[in-house]
Amino acid sequence: FQAEDGIRDVERSRGLGDVYKRQTFARAVLNVVDYVAGFVLLSVILEQQGRALITAPAVALLSGLWIAELLSVTGAPLKRVMLYSGAAALLEAELVWILAYARLSPWSVAALLAIVVYVWVGISYQHLLERLNRRVIFEFVGMGMLMTLAVLLLAP
Repeated sequence: FQAEDGIRDVERSRGLGDVYKRQTFARAVLNVVDYVAGFVLLSVILEQQGRALITAPAVALLSGLWIAELLSVTGAPLKRVMLYSGAAALLEAELVWILAYARLSPWSVAALLAIVVYVWVGISYQHLLERLNRRVIFEFVGMGMLMTLAVLLLAP
């Protein structure tokens, strides 16, 4: 507030730590939004019950853009981000072909594809930051396996 002599009370600086915490929280929220939006869009594509010849490229395009957005925050060169995203997009398209033969609902297939994105992005993110180690790989693969088991057990 303004004092009588014109001198303002100094607000305490929040410091860079608080700014970093807010940015980290904001990024986490954006990641959740990314995954929910990706899951919903995958579900919409797969609900069309189209042939894999049509759905696979649509899933590949969506997954490639989705993964590129998630990996872009690493600060890695764009060529590397696009390489990782493209490889994952091809993997997702191949999985659509394989999962087309399974008797799973489009929602279950979308969930499985989102799990693959989670595992791929997690491992790729750590690799692009040069922090990849066995513990990180086991953590993401283990979590992916648990989520896959949950989807398969709960699938209608």
